[in-house]
Amino acid sequence: MKNLKYTITVLFLSIGFFVNAQNEANFALEGGNSFLTIKQKFDGKIKGSLFINENFESVKIDDIPIQYPARYNGYTDNFEVKHLGKVKYIVPSLESKVQVHFTNSNKTYKIYKYLYKGDLKAGFFVILSKGKNYDFTLKEKIVYVEEQKPKTPYEKYKNPELKRVKDTYYLRLKGSDALSEIRLRKKDVIKFFGNDSKMVSSIIKKNKLNVKKEEDMIQLLKLYDNQTR
Repeated sequence: MKNLKYTITVLFLSIGFFVNAQNEANFALEGGNSFLTIKQKFDGKIKGSLFINENFESVKIDDIPIQYPARYNGYTDNFEVKHLGKVKYIVPSLESKVQVHFTNSNKTYKIYKYLYKGDLKAGFFVILSKGKNYDFTLKEKIVYVEEQKPKTPYEKYKNPELKRVKDTYYLRLKGSDALSEIRLRKKDVIKFFGNDSKMVSSIIKKNKLNVKKEEDMIQLLKLYDNQTR
């Protein structure tokens, strides 16, 4: 991609959390997570934003007592965090389970392992609901759309843009180490549960649930959780 380039310097921070005499924090998370310093070079023609929410908002990271201004980059799948006058980055890894909670909106992101085209990856997902037997999440994503040059004199040139695409649902059931994509359609949902498909089908029918609706899907999972050891 010619118009959107990244120069990346990897900074590895030590494990733990430390507070100095002024009660300022040395920013470090459990698990030795990597932070990136990213210099973004944009062509001025690019429309849109890299971020789900452009503004930095107050977040709580894991159990660290101090809150930080942060925002989520839906294109590169990482968090930008302001710390001591600088911007640092929380980048997903297969060894990390960092959780970032937006205090004002009560929205929580967590790093999960997930399956994508047969490969095991790590990324940030929004937690929608979780129980002893499941994690139900949402994947937010921004993509880069190339410029569209006119093919005929009647067509107009379209600038390249960063565009948010439709959110994707992911679910992890007990016994699985990773999230898998799930479509909120009745037949797909029932099939997803494998050996428990008959139980899930019965729960949907008995409670008249429409699993195309997020709130009904969450209700299904909670009822399933209560009936599963």
